[in-house]
Formats: sequence, structure tokens, C-alpha cells
Amino acid sequence: LSQNPSLKLSIEGTDIAQVDHAELLGFTIDKQLTYALHADKTKLKMAGILATIRKHKNYFTQNALKTVVQSLVLSHLDYCSGLLSSTPQTQLDKLQVIQNRAARVVTNASFHARLKDLHTQLNWQTVKESLYRSTVCAFHKIVNEGQPYCLFKELQKIDSTHAHQTRLAQREGRSFKRNQELKTKPGHSSTGT
Repeated sequence: LSQNPSLKLSIEGTDIAQVDHAELLGFTIDKQLTYALHADKTKLKMAGILATIRKHKNYFTQNALKTVVQSLVLSHLDYCSGLLSSTPQTQLDKLQVIQNRAARVVTNASFHARLKDLHTQLNWQTVKESLYRSTVCAFHKIVNEGQPYCLFKELQKIDSTHAHQTRLAQREGRSFKRNQELKTKPGHSSTGT
């Protein structure tokens, strides 16, 4: 197989062109599913908006500035964050640089200020922490709320009980089913009293 196989696809007589990337609902998907192109586009969007906010930051209080930056800049990190979580670390580092710039703009901190202190002051998570949190929240919703159902139905619950013979039960001449029947009989006690 060649590195870039050429596919000839058609749906109901219409040829489907093979492309290196496609955009769907504002999310750029590349053919290797690395999402690096989307991360680059997101970085440029965030940097452009942040530059505009920086020019006008003197017109805002710090709380208003924090709200504007979170709404217009950092919100790009939350969009399709489940997919961004599989982005290479080098791409996430680029997004982290923009978030760090945003923290400096909001706090009016110097370039030498400790980033961890700025994130703590603003109560912001790092890009990696934020992506991890959103992924965990999505799995929690799937497992505990069954939403979306198309993913929930693909899960298999593992129960701690089983219906197969164990070595101990075989040595004692019992079966799991028989033990269950005894436990459910009225007046039967598993302690023998």
C-alpha cells in the first residue's frame, strides 16, 4: 500500500473527492485525525481576538476583562474539546501559550510572573487539565446518564457476580446456581444457624 492511497468513492452516482482536510461545524478534520490543523486555526483565532482585547483592556475592570477573555478567547478551547484531547502535545502547547498570554492580559502581569500563580489567581485550569476535565465529564454523562444513547449502548457493564463454576464450588460439589437457590429459600441461613 502506498502512503497516500487514492480512494474512488461515489454515493448515488455522485463522486466524492478525496481531500487532505475538511471542515464540519467549525471543526477542521485532517486525514490523519491528528486535529493539528484545527489546533493551529484555533490558536490563530484566539490570538487575534486576544490582541484586540489587549488594545482595549484599559476600558474594562479586571472582572469584566476576565469575563470577556473567557467568553471570547477561552471558549474556543471548550468547543469540541473531546476531539482536541487527542491532539499531539506540541499542538496543545501552542494553545497553552495563548492561554498564558490571556492570563497576563487579564492580570496585567509581567512576562516574568509565575504562570501557575496567574492561573490560581484567575481560577483557570491549564489547557491539558481543561481537556481532561471535559473528557471525564463526557464519559460520566455517558455511563451514569446514558446520554448520548448511541454511545451508551456500546458499553458493557461488568458485574462482580458471575454464573460460572468456580474451583471451590466444584471441589465441594456445589454449583453457583445451587448456592443462589439456597440463599433465596425461606428459612435458609448461610451461616447454618
